[in-house]
Amino acid sequence: MLTACGGRLGLLPEDGGPDVAVGPIDDSGGEGAVDAGEDGTADAADGSEGSDARGPFHDITQPSYWSTLDVASIGGVVSGFSGATFDGRYMYFVPDGGGGVARYDTQSGFAVAASWSVFDATSFGSTFRGAAFDGRNVYLVPSGGAVVRYDTQGPFTAASSWSSFGGAGSGFAGAVFDGQYMYLVGQSGTMARYDTHAVFTAPSSWSTIAVTAFAAIMYPSYLGAVFDGRYVYVATADASVSPLLRYDTQSDFASSASWSTFDLLAVDPRLRRFAGAAFDGRYVYLVPSTGQFGKIVVPRYDTGAAFTSVSSWSTFDTAALGHWATQGYPGAAFDGRYVYFGPAAYINRYDTQASFSDPSSWSSFDTTTLGPNVMLLEPGVFDGRFLYFVPGSPYGSIAVRFDARFPPAMPNLPAWHGSFF
Repeated sequence: MLTACGGRLGLLPEDGGPDVAVGPIDDSGGEGAVDAGEDGTADAADGSEGSDARGPFHDITQPSYWSTLDVASIGGVVSGFSGATFDGRYMYFVPDGGGGVARYDTQSGFAVAASWSVFDATSFGSTFRGAAFDGRNVYLVPSGGAVVRYDTQGPFTAASSWSSFGGAGSGFAGAVFDGQYMYLVGQSGTMARYDTHAVFTAPSSWSTIAVTAFAAIMYPSYLGAVFDGRYVYVATADASVSPLLRYDTQSDFASSASWSTFDLLAVDPRLRRFAGAAFDGRYVYLVPSTGQFGKIVVPRYDTGAAFTSVSSWSTFDTAALGHWATQGYPGAAFDGRYVYFGPAAYINRYDTQASFSDPSSWSSFDTTTLGPNVMLLEPGVFDGRFLYFVPGSPYGSIAVRFDARFPPAMPNLPAWHGSFF
């Protein structure tokens, strides 16, 4: 399976943590590194954190590491987005409906208009929810209409660089890539898979499976997925009846024997309704989108243990963090050491080098201090230095960027360039 992004990112090797399977990446290029202090962001290369226990990672509570941009100011962009993806240089913001796909050049200033370009995707007649990258192509995941694909070797704003395929169905929410196959998550339980080595528009390149074929679910609901190097985990978005799914990528996609299910209610009755997942090299974290019984509980699975064993799972009750932003999260992301959840005003960050159950392992940042409408952002994608938070519809157009670490380095995770949504 693919474990890096084709060497397009010229970042330093990740130093990692005790529980993170992080190692050297291709550092032959130097393309993706961003100079310290770029566009007014706090200079992290001054050595001030050299003796800090965080190492090269920055303090989430410090406002100087945060910056914002009203993406509506670049023109041709809707006010809300539903996910993002990264191709090693460019960051793509996916419109919640049809409309303008915004692309940001991470080698240029965040707040500089010339760093951004927009492609109007309305001609495809699709609406989108999530995106992913396969090493060459960017895929926009259709919540309605056709799958839309951009070939990153062509001009971004040229129609000839874009294509679509309507034979996979629609009603998807999120995608994940395993090194060869792109998986689209069906909100109603029908999963689609595309062989990226085959012709995009050929029906034979695609396959589907309905999870109702092997799980006793009358009304399944799923939202987002993550890949751990062998297995794809599909998060349940249902409040009560949809089990967590796991697919073994070494087995037949269309066979029910390749899929496992696990009822999270066996771990904790509050574990219902999730909006995607994140992976840190060892643990899979599910992202709770709403609370049950007034509580938001984050579950974590140890991928080195049995999937269906309750003992393989642990939980953290976010009520221990003491602020109102325990109302669910729209997504999560990982920067090589920290897992970010949220935000619903507050972004909560967990240090993977510390105890999962200890509140002191967690820290928070109130995004409304950046502006009154800066909330309900979706964690987008980490580019090796910066973590981008995407403004979700209908909550405005303010994108947020956190200077997470310096020097830059990408986590050496399998297919890291897929969508975190």
